[in-house]
Amino acid sequence: MKTLLIQLEPHDDLVSIRDRMDWAKTPRVLLVWPKKGKVGLRPLDLALLRRHASGLGAQLGLVTRNGEMRAAARELGIPCFRNVKEAQKKPWPEAGPAGPQRRFPRLDLRALRQNLLPADPLDVRGDPLSRVGVFALGVLALLALLLVFIPSAEIRLTPPEQTQSMVISVSAAPNVKTVQLAGAVPMRRLSQTFEISDTALATGQLSQPDQKAEGLARFTNLTSKAINIPAQTVLLTRSSPPVAFVTVKQE
Repeated sequence: MKTLLIQLEPHDDLVSIRDRMDWAKTPRVLLVWPKKGKVGLRPLDLALLRRHASGLGAQLGLVTRNGEMRAAARELGIPCFRNVKEAQKKPWPEAGPAGPQRRFPRLDLRALRQNLLPADPLDVRGDPLSRVGVFALGVLALLALLLVFIPSAEIRLTPPEQTQSMVISVSAAPNVKTVQLAGAVPMRRLSQTFEISDTALATGQLSQPDQKAEGLARFTNLTSKAINIPAQTVLLTRSSPPVAFVTVKQE
């Protein structure tokens, strides 16, 4: 029987393998794992590849020595071989249904209902209390089934705590009534005028001149020419601070 050999590479994944299987025109598709390296496939992906091959009208087979893949293939009913020659010589088992198999037996609701009902159904119809009791038992049984088959989980999230600091420039504003996040705070102006005066008695003596000082200034002419010194010429002493004198007549 014709078989399409697909040599897998380490970079292959579920999408690329499905794309390569789309070209299959044979009743069998054999996936060959590389001798070195791993393929980006999970055991759960084998079920999707098996269903895809069934949709193409082909049977899926594997050539791999990976124990995890061989165990998953055994559960799904996918034939698994050690090499290509073995896959070509040995007969392949018949392919089972591609859909998932039910792990638990289907509940017989009719038998369960008959077990909950009393022996004489006429008594139930005639007695309202019995009818209410049977209805309550049915509701409890339904709730029990829901609690068994509906999964539940509890998630607890603890947000991390982190201390943060921020510097805000504060400015006083007379037209602000409350503190604002922008940094403006209310301000009130206060003004006050102070006046201080005091008196004290003076003690001691002070000499106060009653007229200007007079003196005689002598000028020396170091040149051969005659020099006239006009009146109102200002003379300064060498003391600190200097004292000013004015000549009264021309010499």
